[in-house]
Amino acid sequence: MSLAHVLVFQRSLTAAKSRLAPVLTSAERSALVRASLERVAMRVGRERCLVLAEDASVGSLAHDLNLEVIEQADCDLNSALRAASDALAGDLLVVPADLPLFELPDTPEGVGAVAPDHHLTGTSALWLPDPHDGFSFSFGPGSLLTHLAALRHHYGDARLMGNRFLLDIDTAEDLVLAATLCDLDPALRWPREIDHLLSPAADRKAR
Repeated sequence: MSLAHVLVFQRSLTAAKSRLAPVLTSAERSALVRASLERVAMRVGRERCLVLAEDASVGSLAHDLNLEVIEQADCDLNSALRAASDALAGDLLVVPADLPLFELPDTPEGVGAVAPDHHLTGTSALWLPDPHDGFSFSFGPGSLLTHLAALRHHYGDARLMGNRFLLDIDTAEDLVLAATLCDLDPALRWPREIDHLLSPAADRKAR
């Protein structure tokens, strides 16, 4: 992988992981985001990790982890991603900051690729070989097919990447799924600093 940059995006920490509110406290949700972001930075190298910050809370977290921050302008996420992507040279991996099992995926050469989320409808990661300026981002519900079409338009072809290490945690059911997958696959390593969020996942869901 000739990776130049990893662009990580994150919503305001005050609103982050709101669907986990029934099972995780605000402090636990913030800890999940922090551990996930640090996991990405450690796997790709802090010098290559750029954080697109929706507000000062995200920027403060990124600075605390010694990561470079791109402040999101007064626009929607996908417009901000396009502006950031247009300003960067070199092959680019784009991921959300909620992937606690993150490992670098295998990527094809010379063609863009997308990793589906575990529902097979959304997007967990985008691989954009250089040049990627002008690429049209569509993160949000149902983005998988839209991103595949955009990759074909931009590069003439598209590939799917495996999503084994790209499980995003949005709901109590996702915590249970993560616990189950980690039990079944020793290659999946949940961050130790938030291990307490995973071990009682089934009990949390039951409540």
